[in-house]
Formats: sequence, C-alpha cells, structure tokens
Amino acid sequence: MKDISSKIQKEINGTRTGFIVGIVILLIAGALFFWGISSGNKSKEDAIYFGQAYNDGLLEEDICVYVPISDEPWEFGSYDNSEYYSYIWDDNDLYILKSTKSELDKIKKEVATKGSYIVMGTITKLNDEVMDFALEAYNEGEDPENQFTKENFEGYMQGVGLNYKAQTSKSSGLYVLALIVGLFALLIGGLYGLRFFGYSSVIKKLSDAEAMQISGEIDSPQTEYIKKARTYLTPRYIMSFGNKLVFVRYEDIVWAYEFVQRTNFVPTASNIRLRTRDGQNLIISDMAAAGRKEVIRKVFETIYNRNPEVDFGYSQDLIQKYR
Repeated sequence: MKDISSKIQKEINGTRTGFIVGIVILLIAGALFFWGISSGNKSKEDAIYFGQAYNDGLLEEDICVYVPISDEPWEFGSYDNSEYYSYIWDDNDLYILKSTKSELDKIKKEVATKGSYIVMGTITKLNDEVMDFALEAYNEGEDPENQFTKENFEGYMQGVGLNYKAQTSKSSGLYVLALIVGLFALLIGGLYGLRFFGYSSVIKKLSDAEAMQISGEIDSPQTEYIKKARTYLTPRYIMSFGNKLVFVRYEDIVWAYEFVQRTNFVPTASNIRLRTRDGQNLIISDMAAAGRKEVIRKVFETIYNRNPEVDFGYSQDLIQKYR
C-alpha cells in the first residue's frame, strides 16, 4: 500500500473490517446449517414407530416417526397438486400420510419394486376438511356396521398424520436461521468486499506523486469533511468514499446533478452524478435521502466556487449537450 493519509487508510481499513465481519458471519451461517443437518440426522436416528407415539401420548412432540408398509398408499384427497393425503397401514393400524405428488409416486414405486418401504417423517396436525375427506373415503363402500362414526374416527386418528420427509421444528428452524444469517453475511461481506477491493484498486493505480498530492489535500486545514456523505471537499479535489472511491479535481468537472432513488415515490437514497472533461461519469456522495439537501447545496456550492463553468442540474438541454 502506498504512503497515503491516515484518513484514507482509515476508510480502507473500515471496508476491510466489514468484509472480514461478513466472512465470519457466513461461517456462523455454515455452522448453523450443519447443526441443522446434524439435528435432522439425530431425529431420524431416534425416530419411533408411529403406533408407539399414539400409545405413549407423544403426538404433540417434535419428533420423527415411521411406519413400515408393504402395500401402496391409498390416495383419498389433494390440494392444488401440492398436498396429497393418503392412507397407509402396517400389520396393526391405519394412518394418514401427507406428501407431495412426487413423494407419493416415489413411495408407490419403492413398494412396487421392493415389496416394502419405511415411511418416515414428522407428526402433523390435520385440519377438519382433511379429516372429513378421510372419513368419507374410508366409509365409502363399507357396510354400515363397519363404517366409522365421526366421533370414533376422530378418536382413532386424533387429528394427526405423518408428514413425509418433513424435518423437526428444531432442524427446520436451524435451516431458516442459517439462511437468514447467510443472506445477511453475503450482503455485508459483498458490500464491504466490493468496496475494499475497489478502494485498494484505485489506490494501487495512483502514482507515488499522486498519492502524496491527494494525501496532502485531504490533510489540508482547508479541507471540509461531510460525514453524512463520506465526502472530503479539499482545496483542489472532491474525494468520495461511497460505494466507489472517487478522487476528482474540480477543474475536470463539466456537469453535476443530483440523483434521487425513490421507493413508492418516497425518496430513500441520494447521490451526486458528475461528468468530467474526458467523458467519465462518476458517482459521489452516496447517502440516505433524509437531510440530503444541505449536503447537495454544500457540494454544489464548493464545486461552483472552484469551477464556475460547471453546468448544474438535470434537463433535456444538458442531456443533449453531454450525450
């Protein structure tokens, strides 16, 4: 790194720290994800027979259960091709299975090719509509003396079924948390990483003489720092430490205007766009929209005082002029 002002170095170090924090948070997200996998595997290892869960009063527990079957499930209802409900049974009892269409097809294929299959998942509450469909399907074609009454059926099924391949709440919660933390890490790490490598790249391109001149400018007693916009107004330069690091001399600017980002017509962010004599389009002074007008006024006033020939504002005439 070139011999630059401590103020510039502080800005660069800040982006490096943010990048490292993003990486650390991403590692935490990874740990949460693998904890979720471990928790899910442990739940499957500790899975109990669904009939035992009924007998031991464990239907409210966050556990995995299984049912060994040797006959294909009997489908009795579905919702929008996303939720399929079927009967499954072992040698002793009848259960309700909740699955997707592809999962149900897989179970049927396993039973057809191997003769048996262990259906595993978690215990899920079934709504009244599903229970009514299940009762109606069971009683259809049965002699009256073999039909379930609604009361007996609800007592037998107890309003629950087996949600195929579903994770326990603990495992699912860890996956969701890992996703949220991971997205946050990517946001932080990506934002600060791009800034860090971008800032470093700009500094590397400076000659030693340019680095010394810029450092002298930023350390000048006449330099004014606008914290809200992370912008230095030096005697000869504007130096902006926003999403990109920009050093631009006042004398090189030909056009300046404000750009406002809006969400539902409400201003949320702002920056200043500059056109230079060599045709570059630069963005400086990235900031929140609140309180931006004073910052814009100050920057424009400083540019004008250093270079009165600059065009200010955004209009069709200026667009045509600098197209």
